[in-house]
Amino acid sequence: MKKFTLLLLLLPFMALAQTITITGTLKDATTNEPVEMASIGTLESNISVISNETGDFRITVPSATKSIYFSHLSYKAASLTLSGKDETVAIKLEQNQILLEETVITNKPIKEILKEAVSASKKRLEKSLVLNTYYREFAKVNNHYLKFADGLLDYNVKRKSGAADLYVQQSRAKQLVDNNTQIFKKMKNGDTESNTDIVGAMNIYDVKEAVADASNFKIINKLLDADNYNYELKLRKNSDGKDIEIIKVIPKPEVHEILYEGQVVYEADTKLILEIDVRTAESHKQYADLINVLFFKFKLLNLAKKVVFKNANNKYILSYSQNRLSVYVTNKNKFDDTFDFMSDVVTIDYKEGEFEFDKNKRYKKKDLFSAGNNFTTEYWKTSNMLLLTAGEENVLKSFE
Repeated sequence: MKKFTLLLLLLPFMALAQTITITGTLKDATTNEPVEMASIGTLESNISVISNETGDFRITVPSATKSIYFSHLSYKAASLTLSGKDETVAIKLEQNQILLEETVITNKPIKEILKEAVSASKKRLEKSLVLNTYYREFAKVNNHYLKFADGLLDYNVKRKSGAADLYVQQSRAKQLVDNNTQIFKKMKNGDTESNTDIVGAMNIYDVKEAVADASNFKIINKLLDADNYNYELKLRKNSDGKDIEIIKVIPKPEVHEILYEGQVVYEADTKLILEIDVRTAESHKQYADLINVLFFKFKLLNLAKKVVFKNANNKYILSYSQNRLSVYVTNKNKFDDTFDFMSDVVTIDYKEGEFEFDKNKRYKKKDLFSAGNNFTTEYWKTSNMLLLTAGEENVLKSFE
């Protein structure tokens, strides 16, 4: 198989071709509410981005690109003809009319159907490619931002499990609280040991495993391994002609443990999973217990995970993965706080084939924050990425 050199991959994104940038907002045509997690891409390339929680997006494409398209499971597909120049647009998406939604009665256990969907999806996931991604991570304590890092990351995927070598091309990192703040101090034998970063020591999410975690359908397998859930299967026929099936995950009320709820959406014909949306069940949060870990006690307050895959041009790849976690932490030295951890990885482009990388440059740290400020361009102003909301931008600016 043809090999490409690392030099080719390290060329600035679209640097060899004239480009145009389309910036805009996606809103629901009926409610005028923002449309989050819509995919924006082109038919001529693998370039794509995701709209943020306020519906904002920015995509840079070759100037010869004729149009961009917008897709979301809940909305009709739409496109925008481009002028060949930079544009700012406001796009209204029409809700995908549901012609029929019915509960499916089947002789096969729905849990087995979900296993089959996971198996079919794993088999179809592409391997031997490089996912060019935008990654970001936040940490907060008692609703105050502590840390932020983001960057342009390449995952050299070798297996369908998503197992990959990680190469950080550019990154930035900000510590958003003064080190003298009590949150950043570790209590030891009654004395204060400054500049010890509690959040850094936790390392909730592993940036190296971001793609593998989603590609392994880890959260679904966790549900399937337990006997604590009921499942409901629904068939939905949309006005766009697509048939999708939805498996609802419902915690058993008689199980007095912290459990999850949510849904898995997949194509009815191929059984390829398109979306996973799972979170801590409100009905079972009351059963969360304090767990002893070293010198601390932890209680899970909330966990949420969303994963989006796209099946286009006969290619099935990870599009977006979002993680949110909230935990309460206490210890005998009056450490008594609530921490929130957030991470997002978005595939903004991908290249197929076998690639030569300098393995000595593989990123080995667990968090991206450790990569520090290592950038050659202000990529957050020009590159394809998941845009920060105005509120998030203001937080960063306040600490510059």
